[in-house]
Amino acid sequence: MDCLNRAFDGPEVILANVMKKARFWEFHRDQTFNELQRLVINRLLDGFQGKLTNSKWATLAKTSSDTALRDITRLVERRILVRDSGGGRSTSYSLAPSSSYILRAMAAYAHEHSEKFVRNGPNMLSAEMTAAKRQVIEAVAAKIDALADAADGRVAATAFEKLRQQLHELGFYLRDDHIAALAMELAK
Repeated sequence: MDCLNRAFDGPEVILANVMKKARFWEFHRDQTFNELQRLVINRLLDGFQGKLTNSKWATLAKTSSDTALRDITRLVERRILVRDSGGGRSTSYSLAPSSSYILRAMAAYAHEHSEKFVRNGPNMLSAEMTAAKRQVIEAVAAKIDALADAADGRVAATAFEKLRQQLHELGFYLRDDHIAALAMELAK
């Protein structure tokens, strides 16, 4: 029976990893990555063992440590990688938590669509009302982005739900696939 249970668990784990990898690349589809960044990120998504350091990056990507450091720095600036605690010669990096990049995708969506929403909304608004409504949507999007920074892998569901409710009251709705992905991440 134990063998049968392991046989059932194996494909489930593999499928979860495939879905995690697909979700990552889906949320980052609009961003550009060089070939070496893609290679190492895929290794991380496949379950890289140990800590990712500058020297390990250089070895994996078969590049110089200077090139590795530039690639890592760019990904940290874009908040795709995060610096682990510690520093100096032992500085290591990890992929940003899934909930963080899902929240960032939601915030980006709200930023990108706020102007279009208020211009093409259900009711024609005055220029002042349009500007005010857009400003509120942008402020809520900034709070969602800040929540992604503070999430550190654990999102306060109630804080996000309050922000989502604020957007709903304005008649602005986030993408269902983002909300479903976040719900799956929080359920773990």
